[in-house]
Amino acid sequence: MRFRAEHFKKNQGKTDQKRRGLIFLLLPLSVSLGHAESSPHYFANLKNGLGQLIAPKPTRSAHTIDITSLGHYSLDTSKVAELPQITRPQSGQPALSSTITAGIPQKMNLMEAVHRAVQRRPEITQSISTLSAQAANIDVARSGYYPQLSGGIGTGDLTSGERGRQMVSLNATQMLYDFGKIKTNVNVEEARLAEQQARVLVSLDQVAFEVADAIVNIKRYQEITKIAQQQIQGIARIAEIANLRARAGISSQADPIQAQSNLEAAQ
Repeated sequence: MRFRAEHFKKNQGKTDQKRRGLIFLLLPLSVSLGHAESSPHYFANLKNGLGQLIAPKPTRSAHTIDITSLGHYSLDTSKVAELPQITRPQSGQPALSSTITAGIPQKMNLMEAVHRAVQRRPEITQSISTLSAQAANIDVARSGYYPQLSGGIGTGDLTSGERGRQMVSLNATQMLYDFGKIKTNVNVEEARLAEQQARVLVSLDQVAFEVADAIVNIKRYQEITKIAQQQIQGIARIAEIANLRARAGISSQADPIQAQSNLEAAQ
């Protein structure tokens, strides 16, 4: 019985060691599975890093203009509500034909007028097209980073055994290092893109200035016309009083003539 008990204890100890060894062997498997879950991200980061070595990502977009890189500007919008508005002529005032005013809204503020002018001015469209062409030039300059394929069909060498045969050639080249030549070309094209973006902003500012100047002049002429109408009404009232005084014999006939002359001059 004692021998069996000792033998049982020895077997139990061996079984415990095997279990421990099995657990010890299973632990690295669980760790490797956890590492396998993050391995796709690792390979993705490695792929992006290698891609940047061959062809770096673009540093400037043609669709977004960074104002801070061109200069520092401050825009005060507190006076926008006080700007004049463009309205249609009221009743009794000369109006344009219905064909011309069909697409004109009843009232348009300064911002809406600027937006409409920017959308319809041909020089804005031209500058934006030039900007898109310059963005394409950056892609052309950056294409030097990628493999170049070339091929063709020709006849064999007349001095060799390939004489009279049609030869098909296919070549593939990959730039490895060019001492920064392609990178310099890309930087030059990106600088030209920044210049063209600045030109677009200048065109927008010029159109906005012309529209704002036209609206301010329209408002100024409207106020001048209103003041002139008030002056005409005042002079007409003076001429009427001068006629009444002349009829009553209080003043001479020269006063109404002078008042009528002033009224016609004001008109």
